[in-house]
Amino acid sequence: FVIRNKVTELGELFYDYVHYNREISRSVLGYFAEYKLYEYFIESRKYKDIKHSYNPRNTKELDFVLNNKIIVEVKPMIAFLNKDRIDKILGQVEGQIKEYASYEEHHLYLYTSHKEISQKHEAIKKNIKKFYLRLKGNYPNVEFRCFEVYWSLREKDDNQYQSFARKKLEYKDIKEINIKEVL
Repeated sequence: FVIRNKVTELGELFYDYVHYNREISRSVLGYFAEYKLYEYFIESRKYKDIKHSYNPRNTKELDFVLNNKIIVEVKPMIAFLNKDRIDKILGQVEGQIKEYASYEEHHLYLYTSHKEISQKHEAIKKNIKKFYLRLKGNYPNVEFRCFEVYWSLREKDDNQYQSFARKKLEYKDIKEINIKEVL
């Protein structure tokens, strides 16, 4: 797959297959993360109206709309280590704010199953800060909040998804990232 530190065509094919088809790939895990958050929002009873995969104008899908005033976007925390992915998320959030200007708040839920990613990685915090400052600079009237969602995918002798499906997100699994602290 690799010859003289260069990935071969066969290596690229293998990577693409594994990256997009493994059960823990980001294209698969993101849907599970959304459904676990949906379950959490419903069971917390904090919100009276919860819309999931909401797309009223058939243009820009919103992961969640809470109480008809909060837009929620769900992304992997690891995305905040990649400038291209951060820029893509920023463009997506800005598009949502422009198209749905009547919403008062925008929440970003960053999920991870690796506690060390959020606890030890200063680059993520730095990139969240840049993300927030750009949003606040362009949209000073929109309230922006960011949350870390953590769960363990592994339990003894279990398939990762079986343990994930059984485990409910709890209040302790979701922590607000204090933007002022990051600033």
